Amino acid sequence: MTERVTETGSLLHGLFNSDFDGWLLYRYDELLRAFEGVCNKGTPEGNRRFISMFSDTIKRTIADNNRIIRELEIVLANEVTEEGFISLNRIKYNNLLSINEKAECLIRDLERFKSIKGKQKRESQLTNDVIGLFCHLVAKSDLIPLEDRETAEEYCMRICTKYNLPYTVRVAKALYREGIDLMHLKKLQRLLFPMIDDKTKDSITNYLKSKKFLYE
Repeated sequence: MTERVTETGSLLHGLFNSDFDGWLLYRYDELLRAFEGVCNKGTPEGNRRFISMFSDTIKRTIADNNRIIRELEIVLANEVTEEGFISLNRIKYNNLLSINEKAECLIRDLERFKSIKGKQKRESQLTNDVIGLFCHLVAKSDLIPLEDRETAEEYCMRICTKYNLPYTVRVAKALYREGIDLMHLKKLQRLLFPMIDDKTKDSITNYLKSKKFLYE
């Protein structure tokens, strides 16, 4: 996965160094589709790293542009041009403002690719055992207790609905398991932890530490 992200980053870095400003201003929709195509092939974890890396690069460029903009504001305040003419400094100033505006839009638009892209690939790797283990840990950690007279099937279906996970009857069979399969636990951490909220993740993690399945 790391190799793929590095390769993709290199390709887009090449675009960044060549005519990224032009893509921002005149081919914005194509640029978004390029990112979408990359993220459709990735995993949520890899996509988050990739988008964060690229967003940080864009933010540095915005900061560099802002320094030039401030310098140009001083120049333009003292610049005199003939009536009917626009100076090159004014053109550059307006262009940098437009680039920064589109760059900010791109950072916001890319955020959605961190979570929604690669979802099908991730879900196809989530086995019934892993999802069942998740339901088991949610119950054992007292995060979402079983209700009175609630069956394993009803509880697991409720948990899967809450966390937008696929449910089958086989998931419920893992609810009352004894012990934890470390292979399933590692898969749960790799595939499910990036999906869930911090409260759920912390609750499960604290439970696992208390049972010595995880250590500080």
